[in-house]
Amino acid sequence: MVPITEAMKKMTQSEKLLRILTRLSHVVKTDTTSELFKSIKLQKHSSFPPTEESNTKKTASWLRERVLQLGPTFIKIGQLSSTRSDLFPHEIGTELAKLQDRLPAFSSTKAKGLIERELGAPGHELFKEFEDQPIAAASLGQVHQVVLHTGERVVVKVQKPGLKKLFDIDLTEYTSY
Repeated sequence: MVPITEAMKKMTQSEKLLRILTRLSHVVKTDTTSELFKSIKLQKHSSFPPTEESNTKKTASWLRERVLQLGPTFIKIGQLSSTRSDLFPHEIGTELAKLQDRLPAFSSTKAKGLIERELGAPGHELFKEFEDQPIAAASLGQVHQVVLHTGERVVVKVQKPGLKKLFDIDLTEYTSY
């Protein structure tokens, strides 16, 4: 049996989304009459974790990890889904809410480089201090605390590199259907 991560590497983004939606269709609250899941006839895949109620937290964590692997377009979908308590069990919503501001950050060196390129000056000229650990990291960027040369404490939001290309790839694939 091929591990799920290996199988997902070989799939297109559409196939990955279909598998995630399949998984979601099996954990949606039974009392919910969701037109989304009624209209999509999906089959159960045996490579997904079990859906017993005792495993809902494990399933929720698994789902969040898969969404992270799919990239920023799907992270945005996960973020939106986290607010839909009418569609998903509490555990799913709680886990997907982690996609709001608790995502893996990119390196502070890369963040500093992006800031320097965007503002056209070296970091030491822009800031007296730069906090390497971001205070938040989300799908589109991360936030760093800095101290200006005036002594004023402010935050700087840095957009993740390559977002446009990633969104273009996802959107091109989905508009071709």
